Amino acid sequence: MMCYQRYSNSFFVFLLIRSKIQMIRPTERTAKGKNFLTLLKQTDVLHFIYFLWDVVSCLSKVSEAFQERDTTIGDVYIELEAAKQVLEKYKESDGPKLRNIVGRKDQKQPTVSFNSARRKLLGGLLDSINTRFEVDADIMKASRIIKLQMWPTKLSEDKGT
Repeated sequence: MMCYQRYSNSFFVFLLIRSKIQMIRPTERTAKGKNFLTLLKQTDVLHFIYFLWDVVSCLSKVSEAFQERDTTIGDVYIELEAAKQVLEKYKESDGPKLRNIVGRKDQKQPTVSFNSARRKLLGGLLDSINTRFEVDADIMKASRIIKLQMWPTKLSEDKGT
């Protein structure tokens, strides 16, 4: 049951895209590529692609923080908290990539079903992040002392030692 709840949002997205593809049946006169292009031109699909671009861009910053050679757990914690705030904001408002495509004159506004799917997907993602990275915030902030770049490079000699 727990596994189902974790992956139900991504499975929902998969089913949404799959159902859109199945609705377009290729005939003898049209190729599959044209049908795929037709699918990609649909407003909801285009909005969802740009929405995912915003989400992946946000999460890639956290991934980069994890992969830095001289990073501390405090640095990762700060990036993770920033990403959670951004994802929380994306529940109700558009990210920069999606805002760019919605602002075009030839594009319609996102539909109610898109906004509902967005909130559901981000809610599940944020729940998963909170479950996997459940830590004490004070300990994470205090762990920044480990970062050697924050220490002074020279001890001043006028301190009396």
